[in-house]
Amino acid sequence: EINVLSAMTSIPPEAVEVGKHGLLLSKGSSGGIFLPDVAVSNGWDRIIFLDELCRKADLPKGSWRDADTELYCFESESWEEN
Repeated sequence: EINVLSAMTSIPPEAVEVGKHGLLLSKGSSGGIFLPDVAVSNGWDRIIFLDELCRKADLPKGSWRDADTELYCFESESWEEN
């Protein structure tokens, strides 16, 4: 599977749309990224999506709320070879 990502743009947590946005989270030297379909395939809502992204980045749950945490969104198109 090949995923082509759009440009990343800064986004406030309350504007994240599950199923539409992939996310990149960065705080200090920690970071994590999820493609848009990760939240959908796991049945996550927006809050769980953000908390799981923190966990992936080895940050405490809820770190996405911290002022020094950077959050970026992107959209993705994927192709699979048949």
